[in-house]
Amino acid sequence: MPPAKVVNVTLPENYARVCAALPPAAREHTWLVGGAVRAALMRRPVEDLDFVVAGNALAVARVVADELSAKYFPLDAERGVGRVLADSENGMVIDFARMHPSGITADLLARDFTINAMALPAAGARNLLDPAGGREHLRAKTVCMLSETALAADPIRVLRAVRLAAELGFHIDRGTRDALRNNAAALQQVSAERVRDEFLRCLGGPNPTGALRVLARLRLMQHVLAEWNADDGARGLSVCAALQALLSVLRPRHDVDAASEFALGLVAARVGRFRSALGDHLSACVVAPRNRGQLLYLAALLRAICANTQVRQRARALRLSNSECDILAVLAKTADLPQAGPRRGWGSNGGRAPTPMELSVREVHHFFRVQGASGVEACLLSLAETLAEHGPALPQTEWAQKVECVVALLDGYFNRYTEVIEPPALIDGSELMAALGISAGERVGSLLSQIKVAQAAGEVISREQALQLARTLHAQRGER
Repeated sequence: MPPAKVVNVTLPENYARVCAALPPAAREHTWLVGGAVRAALMRRPVEDLDFVVAGNALAVARVVADELSAKYFPLDAERGVGRVLADSENGMVIDFARMHPSGITADLLARDFTINAMALPAAGARNLLDPAGGREHLRAKTVCMLSETALAADPIRVLRAVRLAAELGFHIDRGTRDALRNNAAALQQVSAERVRDEFLRCLGGPNPTGALRVLARLRLMQHVLAEWNADDGARGLSVCAALQALLSVLRPRHDVDAASEFALGLVAARVGRFRSALGDHLSACVVAPRNRGQLLYLAALLRAICANTQVRQRARALRLSNSECDILAVLAKTADLPQAGPRRGWGSNGGRAPTPMELSVREVHHFFRVQGASGVEACLLSLAETLAEHGPALPQTEWAQKVECVVALLDGYFNRYTEVIEPPALIDGSELMAALGISAGERVGSLLSQIKVAQAAGEVISREQALQLARTLHAQRGER
């Protein structure tokens, strides 16, 4: 074993609690490994803890869970991996895995990248074990494989290298890049679920477009999305880059320099009022841990490389849930935003200044009636696709009108939802059938939908008015 080096790192409170809860016989043979060590050395928050144990890791995990009054379950009994879920204010996932039979050094050298092949002992001083020079690669901001056989042993590491580099802001060294290309086809041996998880983590990181561009350059994209081709893929990457730029000025702590440019500045000034609401919407999980923001980038890609009818099929091939497939299918069909008309009370001004435009309440209601909650993502996609299409030649008047359209739509959704998007029901289907003497069917749904539209427009505000409108619409249909 190479000599360990004493390091000064800060680890979370749960680390000390876990070490104290270890069985005395296991304490000298338990090591903290992987991302937790890397994060601690980089002075980043440690989110989860991974330990390796010489011996029965499942038994150790169970003891720790009992000592901490935490939840325990065997994550992978065959490979000897147990999980503890700490039930506290700063609770985290704590995994215990069986160490390599040849010891801790062999365990580390069997891992993927040097920056993940470091360990700290659970007992004693902070003596860093670093047999592959991972700490130097951290300083150099480099992702370097331990060996090409490591990629062949688990081909998902091909995607993980790109995800790590984008996540950490590192570069991938040349030898590793070559090995990633050489092992790209081996991704076909990996389950769709594992490919999905690594790919969507790329889309959920701090630089999704950077990750996608590296994946494309290394010819990995076609092994993730079978429909990928150079021309359509380039268009999809442009839209993702525009989307990332838009989101960079719509965060609570946004990119001030980017916001000084006309197109992004207008978005920051006008759409920026929805920063908090947009952040909450895009970070909402559809199926944990996958969120709407990740699906937004995926939708941008699929709109570029797939026909509308192929999107749901591709989503299913990625083993996405039905809810996720539905969101992507809706976004695939979105043609564009509704067209705003001249603001009421404004006529031609006889000059060059653009006439102010606005959307009617009916148009806002109808848009979200069709799109559902995904209408929010549709607004962002429309802006991104326009920005990507025109680039520096972006027509300022048309852009300003589109931004105002987005403001009207988001205002309806975030600020006036129960007034404009989903007004409270004034009458239900049973009452409607009884009042009109009609049977259940599409006609009932159509009438209820038209009542909702009239409510949104402020034309119907009571049950009596809803019934009267239904009678009028039903009579008009009978006359036809």
